[in-house]
Amino acid sequence: MFKTLKSKMTALYFMLVCLIALTGFFAFAGFYRLSIEIDNLMTHNYKSIKAINAMIEAVERQDSAVLMYMHDAQTMAIELFVDCTGAFTKNFNIEANNITESGEIELVCSLEKDYSSYLKNFINLQNIKKTAAGSEHVDHYKNIMFPVFLSIKKQLESLMLLNEKMMFAKKNSVTVNSKTSMYAVLAISFILAGAGFLISSRTIDSIIKPVDILITSVKKVREGDLDQRAPVISDDEIGQLAGEFNNMTARLMEFEKSSIGSLTNEKNKNLAIVKSISDPLIVLDSEFRIVFINKACEVFFEITESGSRAKYFLEMVRNGELFSYISSACETNDEEVKSRSFLIPKNGHDVYFNVIVSKISNSTSNSRGLVILLHNITDLKNLEKMKDEFIYMISHEFKTPLTSIIMGASLMFEKGLGEMNEKQRDIMQAINDDGERLSKLVAGLLDISKIESGAAFLKMCDCDIAKIVSDSTESFKNQALEKRIEFKVELEDGIRRISADPEKLSCVLNNIISNALRYSPEGKTICVSAFLKNENIYLSVSDAGPGIEEIYMEKIFDKFFQIDQMAGESGNIGLGLSIAKGIVEAHGGRIWCKSGPERGCSFVFTIPARACGNDGEAASGSQTAV
Repeated sequence: MFKTLKSKMTALYFMLVCLIALTGFFAFAGFYRLSIEIDNLMTHNYKSIKAINAMIEAVERQDSAVLMYMHDAQTMAIELFVDCTGAFTKNFNIEANNITESGEIELVCSLEKDYSSYLKNFINLQNIKKTAAGSEHVDHYKNIMFPVFLSIKKQLESLMLLNEKMMFAKKNSVTVNSKTSMYAVLAISFILAGAGFLISSRTIDSIIKPVDILITSVKKVREGDLDQRAPVISDDEIGQLAGEFNNMTARLMEFEKSSIGSLTNEKNKNLAIVKSISDPLIVLDSEFRIVFINKACEVFFEITESGSRAKYFLEMVRNGELFSYISSACETNDEEVKSRSFLIPKNGHDVYFNVIVSKISNSTSNSRGLVILLHNITDLKNLEKMKDEFIYMISHEFKTPLTSIIMGASLMFEKGLGEMNEKQRDIMQAINDDGERLSKLVAGLLDISKIESGAAFLKMCDCDIAKIVSDSTESFKNQALEKRIEFKVELEDGIRRISADPEKLSCVLNNIISNALRYSPEGKTICVSAFLKNENIYLSVSDAGPGIEEIYMEKIFDKFFQIDQMAGESGNIGLGLSIAKGIVEAHGGRIWCKSGPERGCSFVFTIPARACGNDGEAASGSQTAV
């Protein structure tokens, strides 16, 4: 009847829904009966009790009104008596129309008779009070009215007691009925739940059993046993899946027989290629255990592939910094190849590696391991060191003759050595200008060489940021006046003195201000500001020049880089910003530029707001390696 999984699951679902609906019906019926009983309890007896209480209060207030009348507060007493009569009559009508218990109607009729008598006696009391002298009205109250009042109260209390007894009796009945309904609903629920469980278990077993058999067959295929066949038990989707599985295993068996040889050859070829790589290579699994290392790795780290397989990375390569970098590269979600240079000492020699980390991911982009290639760049580092030493040496060799040329040109301008004609003066001026330019180039090369080689020193001392800014702007005052440019200095209140190299900071600030003056149009303003934020001093120089395009933002801090349209007019050599970046980073800060075409430039750099020590070292000028 049910040949598909859909029909089987639909039938099971429908049956369970019917059982739930049946349970809900029995529960609804029981609770509906209880709600009716509770409603009757609250509607009838509680309504009568409330009315009786109101009548008791009314008649007691009437008795008080009679006493007030007897003590000459006649007008107020009559008004109170009349109000209470209305209240009593209203609640009496409620009780008379809500008679539900045996014996209640007799009490109501007797109460009506006594209350009518009580009203007539009050009228008689009024007449006696008006016509007779003495205490006849008091005797009338004591002997006639008060006994009637007591009879009324007694009847009301009897009505109250009758309704209370019946209300408690009905409450007990409701309690018993509610427990009976609860047990009945629980019993029906357990019976229906048990029936549903049995039916669903048998239905699910008929579905799951073929699936379990198929899973067992799949596991055996995964382990390499391709000669597996799953029994086809039913004609539903599971049976169809089992049939397709059998067809698949048959094809896999044929494919294995035809391709296993070529796959083995390909694997051996790849292993031979990897082993022949001249740089160390390590393959790790997702838990940083070694899967494979090549011959170069064995030689450099003095380990063997067989002895290191399945061992953790740090067990075989004891380099915490290298492992931290590898693990951090593994934690990133992107598939980008990570690389970084490392110095790893070996037998007293410095060996430099460019460590390249690549993720091994499966089809679902989950990481299955890492490939670490340690590319030996020691020769490149040595060449770079030789280049820096060569530049440093050449710059030193140039410095002395350049100084002599510049001094000689300056002496030629003095009249003590004789007069020069205009052509000679122009030639000497050109010699002097070119000498100054070459001198700046040599000084810049020396500074760059010192910074890159780590041989330069910062002379740290107690310095005042406000004074550095003031001195820098003052040194460019004349140039600013020539172009009618105004300096706007904004210093945040409370910027404290810090430990830094004031000469180097002035060099950075002077370089940036010089560029701002060079490229700002006449009549504009250059803003120099300093403020404290997140334990860093921020210094900013903003101009109104032509701006810098986004593509040049990172390159402007490279050595010798000049923007094409600005190179000719600046007369610069492209070392100033590179030197400034080196000095800022040596202080532990950073520098960047915010700009855009025709929007001016804003160069910002930060210096950590380190306070000077109390031992006087900063004040005396301690030296720190860059």
